[in-house]
Amino acid sequence: MSATCSPSTPRRGLSRAAIASAVLAAAVLLWGGYTGHWSWTGLSDNDTLWDWLKLLVLPLSLAALPLWLQSHHRMSVTRRGTLAGVAVAFGMFVLLGYALHWAWTGFAGNTLWDWLELLLLPVVIATVKFWTAERSMETRHWIGVAAVIAGFVIFAASAYLLPINWSGFVGNTLWDWVKLLFIPILMPLVLVPAVAEWINGGIEETDEADQTDNDDADEPAPTTADAAATPAAHRPAVPAALLDSGPHGFSPTSYEIWLTPTEKITAEVRPPADPADSPQLIVHEAVTVHRLMTTTNRR
Repeated sequence: MSATCSPSTPRRGLSRAAIASAVLAAAVLLWGGYTGHWSWTGLSDNDTLWDWLKLLVLPLSLAALPLWLQSHHRMSVTRRGTLAGVAVAFGMFVLLGYALHWAWTGFAGNTLWDWLELLLLPVVIATVKFWTAERSMETRHWIGVAAVIAGFVIFAASAYLLPINWSGFVGNTLWDWVKLLFIPILMPLVLVPAVAEWINGGIEETDEADQTDNDDADEPAPTTADAAATPAAHRPAVPAALLDSGPHGFSPTSYEIWLTPTEKITAEVRPPADPADSPQLIVHEAVTVHRLMTTTNRR
């Protein structure tokens, strides 16, 4: 008995080998950077949790975006509760890091402005589906968003006027605010809707073309019963010369209608049983021929 191997097996093996190699290389770099003090890695100068958050938060949010867009509508209540619990736990962890002065977190010295620079764009990316889908945003949602924006504007004005030092807003100009908010606002309002419309337009055009091709392929060839049921106004015209002879004014005649150089339809004109009736036109199904055949009148 010979064993069979699917084409995807070698590629799967290569993928696993590549992932294992990458994990091993990362482990070696981490060990050398933090334990071996390899200065060329630069890890010894970035040894806090804050440094790793700045490195990983945005790439991870971009990597998880396709999965989130495909599955968030089908996400169970348990998973949503788990995600909410993780978010709350992280918020509590950040507060403890500031309150207990955990130096390894690197949170000390970072203001609200720094956290906005770190998390604003990843949060917008993670929730972009809700900002672009009308079915997800109801009136109560828009009211809540408007209330949050109004509250933030009031807080920002107070941070400049009082001032509130831990906000980190003092010293930042209008240009700094534009740099902070430009991409997070531009993405859900302009970029994503435009790209989605362009992609959907291409999909709709392809679907319409495929449907037209399927309709053409599924259209049956005319049969004798169809020809008999077809109104006289839509039947092929019978040449007048064929109706001028015979006992009823014409002779039984057969003729060919060539659809293509290799495909034809054979039709027959037969006399009616009652001379007062119209002649009968019988159209046979289309056939494919390999040699041109000539039909003769049957008398």
